[in-house]
Amino acid sequence: MSFFPTIEHLFSFLSSLGAREHAVPVKTGAPEFVGKVLFANTVDLHVATTNFTNVIDEFANEVACNLIWDYSQSVNDPITEQANFFVNLNNGTLPIYNNNKGGRDTSIENTVTVALDVILTENEQIAFDIDGVPISRLDNNLRQYKVHDAVKGTERWVYVEKDILNSVKDKTALLKSQYGFKDMDDEFKLFWINKFKKAHSKVQEETLLALSADAKHYFQTLSDSIGTMSRYDRVVGYNLSSLDIEIRDDDFTKSNVLPLPHSPSVDDILDPIAKKERLKAIRSSEIMYRKCLRHLPKVGAISKSSHGSDLVPDKGHWERMVSARGDDKSLSQELLSEVNTTIGDISTVLHWIRASNDFNFQKIKNPVVEYAVEKSIIRVDLHRNKFLNVTSNVTNAGSLGFAT
Repeated sequence: MSFFPTIEHLFSFLSSLGAREHAVPVKTGAPEFVGKVLFANTVDLHVATTNFTNVIDEFANEVACNLIWDYSQSVNDPITEQANFFVNLNNGTLPIYNNNKGGRDTSIENTVTVALDVILTENEQIAFDIDGVPISRLDNNLRQYKVHDAVKGTERWVYVEKDILNSVKDKTALLKSQYGFKDMDDEFKLFWINKFKKAHSKVQEETLLALSADAKHYFQTLSDSIGTMSRYDRVVGYNLSSLDIEIRDDDFTKSNVLPLPHSPSVDDILDPIAKKERLKAIRSSEIMYRKCLRHLPKVGAISKSSHGSDLVPDKGHWERMVSARGDDKSLSQELLSEVNTTIGDISTVLHWIRASNDFNFQKIKNPVVEYAVEKSIIRVDLHRNKFLNVTSNVTNAGSLGFAT
């Protein structure tokens, strides 16, 4: 686990995730990252109590979604609450903007301020009274703390609060009145579909019962085998074995296609490096095998019927699947279109699952966030673990008791 050294580094990272329109499905890890942003109960309170506000610029509704889900786990009837959550996600009717369970808390007064601006010099410290409470005062409704310089013996007052109402209004204006799968990237859709699969069985049962009239809802079962029979192309021969290509093409240059050594569903799971190495290995071994095998056929023949000549590949079927027809669509493309029509909008998620593994740009990062708790500012990570300042140099030699 690595950390962002400054909030600017974090903002730069979020900006890179914010450009989520890609020519190909890309796995960014954004849903998991955003799912950890639970510093407050609502989006506006998050803006008011942390300097981690850029995440709202990029993922305001996604953050609110996670906060609403977090709330659903602490109510007296979580089964119904969570089932309603999933139904609303599916239907695009999850209330966000006026939802004080995660979106915008309308009960917050117009005096919201946050202590984020304390900037002390190296020798300055906040002054405390005899009860250990920071010495403070109000100036035009903004709080100041007294600080003293231990070396110079001087004192001064510093502002520790700023009026952030305009910032809160700007950020919460990004929230939609209603939200759901129709507004999400495919990566976020899959994130919530997986949340549903891991939910309590009663939650799943009530959700599916409520959606029973909609045969194409997002929580229908997806199988690895959906559309597999139609997965052919002219670059990589999905569903083609080496023996489906004529023996005379011993190096696969005549057919210009390289057969996969595994099924399409396995190809979806393997990472790009593993695929590359497997293809290199199969190509080398197959070329040697086919150079020896090409001398065995006695006559040249094509496959027109079953149980014909030995070692005659069914090249005709592959050509039939990938060749353009009268409407400029191949049979494979027509079958895929039929699959997409049958399963509905979730077909985009299926496509994302199949393709995104080749473009995995996920990064493991953990920001250092300034977080206001009552009258104090603490520095925490994404899991709200507090960072402690290291005041001494720790070395291996010192830890082992050796003289330095």
